[in-house]
Amino acid sequence: MSQHKTKRSSAKAEKLKAAQASTTNGGDESEDSNFMPDLETRAKLDQITKMDLIEALDALSNKLISTWRHTVDSLRNDIQELGKRTSHMEAKCDEFATADNNLATNVEQMAAKLEYMESKMGDFEDRARSNNIRMRGVAEIVTTADLPA
Repeated sequence: MSQHKTKRSSAKAEKLKAAQASTTNGGDESEDSNFMPDLETRAKLDQITKMDLIEALDALSNKLISTWRHTVDSLRNDIQELGKRTSHMEAKCDEFATADNNLATNVEQMAAKLEYMESKMGDFEDRARSNNIRMRGVAEIVTTADLPA
């Protein structure tokens, strides 16, 4: 598209040179550095320049708009992708928090059961040892004959 406008601008420049040559006397003054075109030719030059400038600005404006649209669309897609990933991560964090709370509750329950079992085991050991006590000087088997009246 820009090549097409460049060709059009080149064609306008050639027309401008032709217009300058036709307004000069015999073509000798066109190469003179002191050549001053008349008001009508200057108006045509100004008009062509303004039109070229307007076309160039329109092309630049359209290019900037398309670039901005592309950038905004890209950012919008990136933000949507990031939102999806964030919501997935939040859901996973909620699952992990629930699982962690359940594990903490189970650990507390198991700790309480272990403490209860340890106290029971200690009690059973103490009761089992009470039958193994030996007393010195006392016979293990006492008959009624050994007892004084």
